[in-house]
Amino acid sequence: MALRMNLYGCQISAIHEAVGSKSDTLLEAASAQVADTLNEESARAKAIAWLETLIQTGHPLNSARPQPSVPEDGSLLVSHVETEIHVFALHCLIQGIQRDDWLDLSGQSSHWHHSAISALYNDLAACGFTKSTECPMELFRCLESLNHGTPLFGDDFRTDWSYYSLLPTNEVVGFIQALKVAVEFKRSIPDFIPEHLRETMVISLTDEAREFVTELSGWLRQIADSGQDAYILWW
Repeated sequence: MALRMNLYGCQISAIHEAVGSKSDTLLEAASAQVADTLNEESARAKAIAWLETLIQTGHPLNSARPQPSVPEDGSLLVSHVETEIHVFALHCLIQGIQRDDWLDLSGQSSHWHHSAISALYNDLAACGFTKSTECPMELFRCLESLNHGTPLFGDDFRTDWSYYSLLPTNEVVGFIQALKVAVEFKRSIPDFIPEHLRETMVISLTDEAREFVTELSGWLRQIADSGQDAYILWW
């Protein structure tokens, strides 16, 4: 199954506040969302149990834990991973705290598959942008976040068909600026390159990559202009 982009506006701080909030109302609302989202009974039970842990007990964010490291005895690295169950439980929690002004761009963005991210990166490399002095590091950071996700609680994802990415407003703004530079980039070909080779060299993004960047930038601009953070559910 092809992963599709489902883009939303949110407030990451509100998600943090919901964790450990002990809100029975939120737990009930999020659990109802789980019942509508997950068909398999065992998966539903585990997702609701995880919601109960998050809301009633709380759970440390991955940023608050030491990074996993090899123990002194040299044994295997131990890390925490999020699965599809955790991904959808968090999605249901976010839906449970969703505010009326939070943007829902999932209907517009879901026609883009996950492959658009790797295709864009390949285009950026092919035209020489990634190796140019014009390429900002923010572009790499944000593409990495979209490509592999940003788990809130685990050290990584172990999923076959879903994960999520969260980008704070400042990163959204930086990403928009980086994409603008990328779409305007045109590689300069040295004069010593023979004409027959010049005609075969890629000097800018393809039309499909430009379309993706233009649409993604427009949606991210709406989120940034609303003072919201970006939440992307890939599934």
